[in-house]
Amino acid sequence: MQLQSEREEFIGRLYAANFDLLEKMCLRMADYDPACADLAADAIHPDGVISNVNLDEVPIKQAMLAAGSQKVLLADSSKFGVKGFARVCAVNDLDLVITDNSLEKDWIQQLNEQQIEVELV
Repeated sequence: MQLQSEREEFIGRLYAANFDLLEKMCLRMADYDPACADLAADAIHPDGVISNVNLDEVPIKQAMLAAGSQKVLLADSSKFGVKGFARVCAVNDLDLVITDNSLEKDWIQQLNEQQIEVELV
């Protein structure tokens, strides 16, 4: 029992330390000028909202997007048309979407109409 308790305490501190570092990086993200902000998403709603299920990641992704000159979404086609939990941004906040070639043509057209480039890989 003692070993399990020590392990949980260590993992808990490590987890907290990891997110503490990320939070500090987020607060300083405005000090950086990244050429590109790459974003992954759990879901791209039919109404164009990009969302994530991990609440801890949402402010980090939002800070990256705010700092990046070019905003890129990397998501496979299975993420499109899916409703997620926590809003990260809207698709019209993006410059480029990189996805697989199974993305429905309606989505490609919708993105292109919003001046968002789509790259199928």
